[in-house]
Amino acid sequence: FELHDWVNHSEHSRHSNYNKDGNAITSIDCSSDGYRFATSGNDGSIKIWPTHSAKEEIFISKVNGKIQPLCVMTQHTLGVNCVRWSHHGRYLASASDDKSLIIWKKVEGKGGDISSGLTPEKWVYRQILQGHRLNV
Repeated sequence: FELHDWVNHSEHSRHSNYNKDGNAITSIDCSSDGYRFATSGNDGSIKIWPTHSAKEEIFISKVNGKIQPLCVMTQHTLGVNCVRWSHHGRYLASASDDKSLIIWKKVEGKGGDISSGLTPEKWVYRQILQGHRLNV
C-alpha cells in the first residue's frame, strides 16, 4: 500500500505518513469495496479518502492539484489510534486517546466545511461508546 503526499493529517505535510508539525497518521484501513480508505491521526481527526480504483465511482475533489478527503470527522478530542471498517463497509469505527470509541455511518448529502468548501461525503456518528478507563 503506497501513500501519496496528498494523504496527510496536516495541510503542510511533507511526508506521506508523518507531517511537518508531528501529526502522525496512526492507522489506515481499506473498505471492503475497495473504493475508500480511512486514516486516523494524532490531530484527533479521521479522514476518508478515495482509492485509485474509485476514480470512476466517487466524486474526487482537488485543491492545488492535490486530492482532498471525501470526508473529515473531528468528533474526537484527542489523537485517534485506530480506524476499522465493518465487513460490509457501511460503518467505520474509530478509537481514541479520549477514551471513546465512535461508530460512524455515511448519510446522504455533503459533509462539513473544509478550506475548499463542502466535502463530497457526509459521515455522522451513530454511536459513541465512552467510559473506558484507559485509552482505546
